Amino acid sequence: MEYKKAVGVIIENDNEEILLMQRGESTDHDNLKWENCGGRLEEDESFEAAAKREVLEELGVQVANLLEVLDYNSEDGTGRIWHSKVFEVKIIGEPQIMEKDLCKEIRWFKREELRNLDLTIYTKSDFDRLKWL
Repeated sequence: MEYKKAVGVIIENDNEEILLMQRGESTDHDNLKWENCGGRLEEDESFEAAAKREVLEELGVQVANLLEVLDYNSEDGTGRIWHSKVFEVKIIGEPQIMEKDLCKEIRWFKREELRNLDLTIYTKSDFDRLKWL
């Protein structure tokens, strides 16, 4: 069994809106689906450091605070077990698309709008665990 680690970052503004990114048209999976910020941990990286790095890499902004909201293990169907942590954060600065080949659009959504979006499987799973959908 192979073990991997991943982090998800839910960015919320003062209006209680969630920032989501729409995947690009030529990504390797889930094209044009909406997702929260996140990714895999680098070797010897903490979940907290990975969350801050991913936000900076993907959106060009700093994290103001980190609140862990989920910690779970899941199997991906390929024999890998993923240990995932999800953080809710506030950001400093105006987010922008930093990886134009991976991200087509960013947009703020009210929580009640989330159930109507075509979400990536892992973002949908996180929102289901949080009972937002």
